[in-house]
Amino acid sequence: MSRPTTYQRFSPCPWTRLSPLATLNIPLPADHRAVIAVTLIMVAGDLRDRSFTTLFVSGNHENYDLLRSYPTSVWHGGHVQPIRPSVLHLMRGQLYEICGKKIFTMGGASSHDIRDGLLEPDDPNYERMLRQLNAAGALYRVNHRSWWKEELPGVDEYRIAREALDKTGWDVDYIITHCCPSSIQDTFSGGLFQRDALTDFLDEVRERCRFQYWFFGHYHENM
Repeated sequence: MSRPTTYQRFSPCPWTRLSPLATLNIPLPADHRAVIAVTLIMVAGDLRDRSFTTLFVSGNHENYDLLRSYPTSVWHGGHVQPIRPSVLHLMRGQLYEICGKKIFTMGGASSHDIRDGLLEPDDPNYERMLRQLNAAGALYRVNHRSWWKEELPGVDEYRIAREALDKTGWDVDYIITHCCPSSIQDTFSGGLFQRDALTDFLDEVRERCRFQYWFFGHYHENM
């Protein structure tokens, strides 16, 4: 299968083309417009009365304890979690067909703002450590409060993703992720960001899959 030959086909949602919410507008019928959001929009309540449907993939700062509490349903051929009637979470490893376009989604990413530690809220020394880290301006997270291990996919989600791509012959129109393949990440960051199981999996997708465009967010850079 052919592979991408130009860096431009990997878009980190440049702000000159897309909004600060990192959204990709895909043309849909007037009675069912949609917006694909590349990062979790935390204003779902403000979006429920809009005239469009908001779709998002998960990133690395979602409250996964809360997210897993939402029911799952099938929408346009893939599994979603309705957060509001017009706000849908596009789940990992899913394939959707919208207006004749095949869209593969794989949310998640590693947190890069955790280098100074992960605190456990039930640790007897939690308050003291919290004060020390705050005083030092440290980059840290608190387990189940500001960090969740589910930020990276589990084994079953990778399996589901490969099965979905197998069904379509590894040939889609759009790929929507939060982070990007390891090789692309290395190119624009100069090795600043560490590879992980997800970025390596996305490299496999890059090598094997035919696609028109790949959109991602995560890096907070205008590239």
